[in-house]
Amino acid sequence: MRSGAKDVGDLNLFDFLSGFALIVLAGLVPTVGGVPTQELLIGVLVFIAFFRTPAHQLRVTRNLVPVFAGGFIFIAIVSATAVSTPDASEWKMRLLRIAATTVYAYCLATDRINLKATVYGFAAALVLNVPANYVFGLAYSDSYGEFLTGFISDKNVAGLAYCVLGVLFFAYQKTRVSQGLAAAGAMGALYLTGSRTSMAAFAFAALWIVLSPKLPNIVKWALALGMFWVIEYIENNFAQAGAFEDRQGSDILRNRIDAASEIKVNEAPWYGNGLGEAYVYLDDRTWFFHNSFWTAQVEGGYPWLILVLLLTLFAMGRPFKSLMSRDQLVAQALAVAILLCASRLGEVFFTLFWGLAMAYAMQSERTDAGLVKRMEEEGSDLRPLATQPARSKKRGGGQSIKS
Repeated sequence: MRSGAKDVGDLNLFDFLSGFALIVLAGLVPTVGGVPTQELLIGVLVFIAFFRTPAHQLRVTRNLVPVFAGGFIFIAIVSATAVSTPDASEWKMRLLRIAATTVYAYCLATDRINLKATVYGFAAALVLNVPANYVFGLAYSDSYGEFLTGFISDKNVAGLAYCVLGVLFFAYQKTRVSQGLAAAGAMGALYLTGSRTSMAAFAFAALWIVLSPKLPNIVKWALALGMFWVIEYIENNFAQAGAFEDRQGSDILRNRIDAASEIKVNEAPWYGNGLGEAYVYLDDRTWFFHNSFWTAQVEGGYPWLILVLLLTLFAMGRPFKSLMSRDQLVAQALAVAILLCASRLGEVFFTLFWGLAMAYAMQSERTDAGLVKRMEEEGSDLRPLATQPARSKKRGGGQSIKS
């Protein structure tokens, strides 16, 4: 308890409240002047962050900036030249949100906005989300019945939130007891969301943290592929088992949406149909895709899909690294959770929660064994600026020394 209290006491209050507001305020007031509140808040936070000094500089993952920029130019050209369908989302607003989320992730990674304080703010909001839903009746939509939504728009989005924040909050805990409580709390909330994919993704992320340090690389990635197969097998054979036996009707609808989505993906050109086109029209209403890989492919074709996957894997997965710090191990677990969620949830990449995971992964390079060694040898810029050794001169014009 003392350790936890000290952790909370050391947090930057503004950054803590910013994370809290991105869930609570955005849930209570979804739009301001027609602009989604969450996107508006991200824009304000990014603006403030540019007037702050970064706590440390990135070395490896900063090389992704031109790749992101090139990807955004490509998807903007595809979207601007494509013929938009009647029910498509506004592609300019979607592109702005994607770009803002990426910049926000970099601000968090460099600690212009303190990542740990932000994660704790999100965690506090998600804890409050449970009584907000069940005690105060602030469920976002009655269509989800008893499932946990609260300040969040959709039970599957809520599942993604509790999955990613569960792993992140676990990563910042220092004792076995607090880690166990974080994992148990996240799994309990995930059960309340009813998102089976998110539950499985969180369980597999935890399994990755336990097992992968003991395995060689080739076995680790065979394990990752096996996790995808297990999720697919469970979905096909045990989707209505136990507590989910009443989900047959919703699963039939989901299968219809998936079938219509697959047709749209197969009909899309190799370069995609543009942002906002990842939807189908069924039963006199539109439905978004339930697969983020298909979403990326139908919007930007194979180039956009490959770019999204490579960026996520390079920053989080580090698939060819064998010597991993604990932070990088957690980043790999986040990659497992994100990719597994993406296989059954419609919008995972370039969401706020993907951005938090990317920020943690980019920040984890500070503990990379090779870079730490170079830092010691060369005075790398990866050392936090606040703790860089100051230099002073001896009286009488002697050589400068490290204080």
